[in-house]
Amino acid sequence: AYCNITITDITGKAINTIYNGTLPAGNHNFEWNGKNVSGTSSPNGFYLIKTQLDGNLQVSKLLLLR
Repeated sequence: AYCNITITDITGKAINTIYNGTLPAGNHNFEWNGKNVSGTSSPNGFYLIKTQLDGNLQVSKLLLLR
């Protein structure tokens, strides 16, 4: 199944793409290290995790605290 997992800031700007490709059926774990596209640390605050799986989109909130 096609899968795309993206971290965005609260305005919807993409911070980092965690995964973009196909995955076999089953459970999978992914980890975000808190860095943005340019490789610098993202500031504390709220972010959105956008998970798209075969055309279905799910959005979840994420609070980053260091």
